[in-house]
Amino acid sequence: MSQNHSSRVIHRYSEDFKLSVLKDYYESGSSYRAIKKKYQLSEGCVQRWLKERPLSEISVSLPPETIKRLESMAKKASETPVPGSIEARIAELESENQRLKAALEYSELRVEAFSRAIKYYDEQEGVDILKKAGTRQQ
Repeated sequence: MSQNHSSRVIHRYSEDFKLSVLKDYYESGSSYRAIKKKYQLSEGCVQRWLKERPLSEISVSLPPETIKRLESMAKKASETPVPGSIEARIAELESENQRLKAALEYSELRVEAFSRAIKYYDEQEGVDILKKAGTRQQ
């Protein structure tokens, strides 16, 4: 009988290494997967390190423009309504309202274009195409 033991290796990384990886992640804008592959890290390392270290710890070594970009992204994320909340439903309805207004505007323009085409045809050809076929003309 053979026993299956996990051949999982546990790595211990220095705090400096973790911070340099996170700095690279923020500055490069790369994905978790790309950073994981670049530094040959195990699954979930980057995400766990991000949760363990607030941006304020890392921002000391980041360029000001990177910090501004990250703060802007955080602000946008905080403004996004929680799915299922009243705010999310309102945002969804407002979006649908905008879509319907655009569709209505398009339909109105289309009707106007057809009306002008009919009027032009009536004037140029002398045929009233809006009258029903078979009606008597006086």
